[in-house]
Amino acid sequence: MQYCSGADAVIIAATRCTIPSIVLHVNAFQLPWSSSVHVKVFATNLYGDSQTSEVGNGAIIVHYPDQPTTLTENFADRKVSSVGFTWLDGADNGGLPVIDYRVKVTSSDQSLSLVVNGLTSQRYTQTGLTLGITYFFTVESRNSHGFSNSTAAFGILCAVKPLVPTELVTVNSNDNVIFRWKAPSDQGSPITAYRVQI
Repeated sequence: MQYCSGADAVIIAATRCTIPSIVLHVNAFQLPWSSSVHVKVFATNLYGDSQTSEVGNGAIIVHYPDQPTTLTENFADRKVSSVGFTWLDGADNGGLPVIDYRVKVTSSDQSLSLVVNGLTSQRYTQTGLTLGITYFFTVESRNSHGFSNSTAAFGILCAVKPLVPTELVTVNSNDNVIFRWKAPSDQGSPITAYRVQI
């Protein structure tokens, strides 16, 4: 494949020149995404250069969008068996509108591996989860050119507030008063302390 790196590139024995869109965007050309590409060509032999061709155009510089950013848990979606999060588009859409998103889900216990395509909002809620398991999410955005890179994995522990302690008993023991209770379900996150109100 021929690679044209400058406005005066010489191509020998070929009738085409291929330049990756990213080169036109970031190198010496500095063309913004969605720019039209206008080119002229002339032929060269031992006797000199031909006249310059007519202007050819029709190509538009496009690329994959940047990966989404700012994955943030949506606490309103946190339930006994669900978690949710939101995200923002990356800085650059690659010259084409973002069409939709793809979310990949895996679990810390390897019980879940899921790919969800065609999401049109910047929000996702996963249901049917197990308390105490951490779920990892990555997001990709897509324009008509293709998918972005994946975000870094975003982990959310499926857990909620513990249940109420039960079977509270108060008894005297010599000069002390002792309080006893039955530990409640931790609802996915180990209980770290109890507070006693007297």
